[in-house]
Amino acid sequence: MGRAESFPALVIARPSTTLPMSMHPDAPESTPARWRYGTIVLLAIALFTCCWRLGDVPLFDLDEALYVACARQMLLRGDMVTPRLNSYPPGRPDEDTAPFFEKPILVYWMAAGAMRLSGQSEGAARVPAAGATLITAGLIFYAGVRWFGKRAGWLAALTFVTAPLTVINARQMTTDSLLVLWTALALIAWCFVEARGPQTRWGVLLFWIACALAVLTKGAIGLLLPVLVILVASLAIQGHGRLRSGNITLRFCWRPLRQALAAMRMLRSASGLLCFLVIVAPWHLAVWRAGERDAQGRTFVQEYLIRQHVGRFQGGDRVHNAPLPAYLIYFLVGFFPWSCFAPVALLGRTRHGNPDTSAQRASSPDSHGESIARFLKIWFWVVLGFFSLSAAKLPSYIAPAYPAAALLTGRWMDQALSDLTVQRTLARGMGAAALIAGLLGVAVLVAPRFISPTSPVPGEVLRLSQVLVLVLGVGCCMAWWCVRRVHGPRAAQTGVVVLTLTLLLCYGVAVTAGYDVARRTVLEPYQQLAAAANPDAARGVPVIYYHIVPRRPSMLFYARYSAYERKERPLRPLLDPLIARYQSALIITSRHTLKALLEPELSGSPDLRYQVERTTGETHSGWVLVRVLPASVSRIPRGDA
Repeated sequence: MGRAESFPALVIARPSTTLPMSMHPDAPESTPARWRYGTIVLLAIALFTCCWRLGDVPLFDLDEALYVACARQMLLRGDMVTPRLNSYPPGRPDEDTAPFFEKPILVYWMAAGAMRLSGQSEGAARVPAAGATLITAGLIFYAGVRWFGKRAGWLAALTFVTAPLTVINARQMTTDSLLVLWTALALIAWCFVEARGPQTRWGVLLFWIACALAVLTKGAIGLLLPVLVILVASLAIQGHGRLRSGNITLRFCWRPLRQALAAMRMLRSASGLLCFLVIVAPWHLAVWRAGERDAQGRTFVQEYLIRQHVGRFQGGDRVHNAPLPAYLIYFLVGFFPWSCFAPVALLGRTRHGNPDTSAQRASSPDSHGESIARFLKIWFWVVLGFFSLSAAKLPSYIAPAYPAAALLTGRWMDQALSDLTVQRTLARGMGAAALIAGLLGVAVLVAPRFISPTSPVPGEVLRLSQVLVLVLGVGCCMAWWCVRRVHGPRAAQTGVVVLTLTLLLCYGVAVTAGYDVARRTVLEPYQQLAAAANPDAARGVPVIYYHIVPRRPSMLFYARYSAYERKERPLRPLLDPLIARYQSALIITSRHTLKALLEPELSGSPDLRYQVERTTGETHSGWVLVRVLPASVSRIPRGDA
């Protein structure tokens, strides 16, 4: 089987000479100064969306707080092998930390390293996530310029760094931004290897290193996703069903699996596999040999391998279970408004009007980057399809598909800015964005009518949501009007600029007023109480986080002690030995739990006295700090905080 049959040739186009936002493909050649200006603008946008006021809000619950709290314990204890939380494991009173085996070690190492360099702050902990997103945007920019031209690469990076899910992942220290980086690096490296042949050994080595880092970030999915994408792409032969004008690709033809596996032979690299094992194996062996158990008594194998890998896919995490088409909705929102161009950008077969590729048009059957675009479509749909088959569905799970979506969207928008016939489709996409934003606006405006006055959702959050949706709706309508009504060659360009400015305005409001509202009404009420217990805990008073559902692990980051996290009812079996030993205890819980569970139990205990020492938050969503002492104590002392 010849090389041409092993895999559709991936064509690397020469960079276009058009400006990033130039309207016509035959525009005068851009000067280096003007191109540098466009690159600086893109970098400024990326820094704004990913880094501005990065540390101006406390840690978010649930995932970010878990990872950063474990990273802080690494710095305090010097144990770089086993992630731990400063929480007493049930039934093991001699242990003041609980191992946490949910994710591999890299996310903890990155956060701990950043905090060691810059201090134990929220902003320092989030630097690796923001940096990973910026590097991913740079990869998308580089690949887009090489494959589709300068303006396409510029637009691809723009859509990526302004997509809502990208911004969310960049602004909290979770595994998602790191996994997106390693997956994009692996698959882009594979594209260059396939285009240039097996002699590109650096590309094969880079592929395996990126996969190894992905495994250390998220587990086996870090290797499974890239290999699955490449396998499906190796099986696919160019073939298109046609609908209406021929813009929608309906199907692929497939070659035998034996031939597809043979097409992947370039991944067989002794040095690459050795690098993969050297990076992945040591930590897995070390944490397994440590033989510790987490708060639920599970070993590393039981929690990390069986429960987190197999159990989540089969639906063991029932909280996150969702129906099969959920990811279509998640992508529509997470990549909005660029997702409104998805039917043509992710399914379409378009011509790329790059004037610099005339020689390639004559020599390549897959002219103008069509084979690259086909691979990117496979990349996107394989990731989306794989996670759709999983029972547990979180919006961030499909984030590794976003680089492919951004490259395809940038490529299609590059053509739309130059081709008047395609601009009509661009106008329809912007009309769809305006319609969706309008529906969101109606939903947010009428939502207060259906929310109970006792709802835990703060009123300020609803009002801010209304402002953001209003800004988004007005901006989408203006963009649609520009493309639909304004005559002249710059109508489409103006619409894209308006959409971009609208997103930047929304993000500006979100990280200023939004951060302030989130801090005051959502996060600080319980985090302040955790910190308020620090003076008492330093004197040996035990602190109990009682029946906090869902869990708020950010409290552990702001606590300079180990806490008892308990949900069991009644509380007396835990409370009695602590009172007998330490003569007092502090309980942090919600006002609802205090009224419904804690007060009836403590009021019926004549041998105990309790007093609410501090309250935070709103009436229906507040938190309390309660001190409990033996009834023989005549006066309940107040805490220092």
